[in-house]
Amino acid sequence: MQADAKILHKSNHFTVKTKHDRQRLEAISVYGHRVLVLVRQERFHDIRADKSVEISYPAGTGLMFNGEQGIHQIFPGGMYQMLRSRSHASLGERDDAKSMREMGQLAFDFVARLRSWLFIGEEGRAYTDESLLRLAGELASPKRNERKLVASDRFRKSSQLRTKRDKRMPMPSAITASAGAHHLDLRRTDVQAILRWIDPERLAVHRLTEAVHDRFGDAWRMFNPAAANQSHPVLLAAAKPTTQTVKVMRDQLRPLYRGLKEVRVNPLMGLAEEAAVGLATLRDRIMNASAPVDVLDLLTGIRASLAAALLTHELEIHAISPVSLSLGRWRQIEPHRRELLRLRTAESVLTAKTSFERWADHLPAKRQGDIQRELDQAVALSTQEAADLRKQIREEKKALKRISGLLV
Repeated sequence: MQADAKILHKSNHFTVKTKHDRQRLEAISVYGHRVLVLVRQERFHDIRADKSVEISYPAGTGLMFNGEQGIHQIFPGGMYQMLRSRSHASLGERDDAKSMREMGQLAFDFVARLRSWLFIGEEGRAYTDESLLRLAGELASPKRNERKLVASDRFRKSSQLRTKRDKRMPMPSAITASAGAHHLDLRRTDVQAILRWIDPERLAVHRLTEAVHDRFGDAWRMFNPAAANQSHPVLLAAAKPTTQTVKVMRDQLRPLYRGLKEVRVNPLMGLAEEAAVGLATLRDRIMNASAPVDVLDLLTGIRASLAAALLTHELEIHAISPVSLSLGRWRQIEPHRRELLRLRTAESVLTAKTSFERWADHLPAKRQGDIQRELDQAVALSTQEAADLRKQIREEKKALKRISGLLV
């Protein structure tokens, strides 16, 4: 039984610096001090429009350290939001390393052209300068890493270096462009260092999501209607509440209850608490009974909470995350392959629909209706021929996230 291995059970005090301020708080460590989960609501102070404001984050909020910014990023959505962020970062940094290598190779090609300035002709010279400017432009976004900005500045200067008589200076330009290429190579080195942190963090958060899923899976195996029979420990104790049957039931429920109480991370913390309260109420009702007792209402409530949690996990892992990661790499995807991305997004929507159909009967009727409407909207979007593919995929992702929100 997976619930025997504890998760998120021991808290400690950490001093963290966030986008708001630096403060000491109580949290549970997922991966050293770099990945944390708040154990209670925390208030942070910030300055907005020259006024001091207080911002609150609920228990179950995730905090992850960003080495480049030197702060802990805040994830109110919890573990799935953290997992997507680290998966985005991992893919992004790998793409960045590849891009830096390609740009570095281009830069050294231009250096070779600058060194052969006298022999490449006017057309070749114009092409070299224009290419260096384009390369500088690609690296000049305000959100770029500092090394990229320095490289951009070097490439721009190398295309514009001239004497007082307005003649090009090919050798100084070549040296300046080489300096730009060197900064790109330094960025690649930085990326490798970043990945050495990101990948273990991503794996740690992934292990957390799987462990949380196991807690709900263990409980579901006990309360799955398909497992209900005359020898089921809960049903047997409810039908014949003797000392022996109640003891067997309590022994079976205890690890499930403890496992659910360990789920102290968003977005499933509320559902875990609902299910744990249901288990405790079920246990107490049977323990206090001296005659057969009806527990169908409690079983229905427990199953609803467990089904909502398991459906949320399936949506987040198998539908929302793939779409989110694809959107994050949109610029790296060649235009002629973006239609394939739309088809994959439509497949993710169908995956969500299949998951919902599997769990729907265990959810409250109102929640079923709300989710069905959102699903119908997502399916309709996925079948449309839209002029703006990126916008269409974003709308489908929003619909899937609304469904996840309705569940928790």
